[in-house]
Amino acid sequence: MAERFENMLDQCLEGLRQGESLEQCLARYPEQAAELAPLLRVAMASQKASSAVKPRPECKARARSEIRSQLRAGSGSPNRRRRASLVDARWAVAVRQ
Repeated sequence: MAERFENMLDQCLEGLRQGESLEQCLARYPEQAAELAPLLRVAMASQKASSAVKPRPECKARARSEIRSQLRAGSGSPNRRRRASLVDARWAVAVRQ
């Protein structure tokens, strides 16, 4: 049941990202609406708060520089480098915005 609930939550979160309203998401799962609603409200509030944060240009430049130097260094095992590259790529996308 927990896995199923997580899937429902994931689908609702994706729906919200795609522009659905909270009510539309909850209507898909009326029996779980009481459990889903507070989690989705927190997710919506977190998204709203994080979208208001704009890093200063010098912070973005420093982060880019650090990411590039880590990517060039490429030390460690292949798996570790792969994971680090994924994390660095996510940061690079965030810093670009």
